[in-house]
Amino acid sequence: MATGPQWAGTPRLSGCKISTANTARDGSGTLGTVIIAEAAGTRVDLLSIKAQGTVTNGMIRVFVEANATKFLVTEVPVIATTPSGEVSTFETMVVLELPMQANAKLLASTEKAEAFDVFVVAGDF
Repeated sequence: MATGPQWAGTPRLSGCKISTANTARDGSGTLGTVIIAEAAGTRVDLLSIKAQGTVTNGMIRVFVEANATKFLVTEVPVIATTPSGEVSTFETMVVLELPMQANAKLLASTEKAEAFDVFVVAGDF
């Protein structure tokens, strides 16, 4: 056990692309691996989601897989957006502040068959 505060020593960006429809809330189905925690653990501070084109109302689901069990961490609503010269594609950021044990995975899925980039700002211990 640490006798004082511990800070992430190595900053890390990681991400994935998701586009396969998956309505499951139990961690089954097609999931993208956003980041895998390092041996000493990883802290995920910020999650960014950016659509790659037109999207309809739906949901992005984020899971943690640890010790072969998947847990639903958060659901992020997607707002219908049609990009144009004046309208950007849908995007949002979520503060997670999520410590992850060694080899745990942060996974993401999209409810609709629409393309998103999902990435995190994290730090390894």
